[in-house]
Amino acid sequence: VQVEHMPIETIRAEKAVDGIVKGYYYHPKWADLKRTDKPKRISAFGCSEDGIELMYIRPYKAGFYYYSPVDYQGGLQYSELEEEIANFHISNIQNGLSPSMLINFNNGTPEKEQRDEIERAIYEKFSGSSNAGRFILAFNDSKELSATVEPIILNDAHKQYQFLSDESMRKVMVSHRIVSPMLVGIKDNTGLGNNAQELETASLLMDNTVIRPMQVTILDEFEKILDYNEIDLELYFKTLQPLEFTDLTNAISDAEIEKETGVKSSEVKSEESTNEQEEY
Repeated sequence: VQVEHMPIETIRAEKAVDGIVKGYYYHPKWADLKRTDKPKRISAFGCSEDGIELMYIRPYKAGFYYYSPVDYQGGLQYSELEEEIANFHISNIQNGLSPSMLINFNNGTPEKEQRDEIERAIYEKFSGSSNAGRFILAFNDSKELSATVEPIILNDAHKQYQFLSDESMRKVMVSHRIVSPMLVGIKDNTGLGNNAQELETASLLMDNTVIRPMQVTILDEFEKILDYNEIDLELYFKTLQPLEFTDLTNAISDAEIEKETGVKSSEVKSEESTNEQEEY
């Protein structure tokens, strides 16, 4: 049995029959799909006797039948906001840190259609975070009829940008269910206790409430593959948690210790003994 990962963006589900999706279609880039292209059909797991089948692993989401949204769906807009803030600052720096402008045309008031066309042309050229700081070139018959450009100074702009940046960072972390900023190397003043204790508590909490439920979902599906091929094997993920963060209170047997830590029980006991001697 060989298991390979296939990027979900290359897969499209076919119409379900009696509530069961029996196949998927593969194309390397669906946005470039042509009428002459024929996506490859891959049968769903357990629905055929083909040599290659596709198992789609996804958590249950109410209202979503064929696909499930990403678990960080709520943070996508704030990720885009963070990107736009970065684009705005980069464009401003590249174009000389020019402020926003108020443009006055002093050669009369044109018809509404012409005004709308001028406004649309200026908007398309100068609006958006990627166009920050672009210059304006104007040709005039005389100084009296020349267009005037007045800078618009935004009071406390740096505070507003800082607020948006901090808010985006917080919302993105919340969408990923980061229980403490310290887990991603961000130190703030909202933690309780010392840094080591907060980091250990946050790491254990995220491991138990975020990571392990996803691991259980994946392992349940992998066990279906093993059962289908009549293979009896207990699977588990090798943890990335440091040994000193691992709670072995309920781990009685050597197999349970190895499952919790990802290393042989003899190595765990040896390290615990070494730590006790150092503390002594």
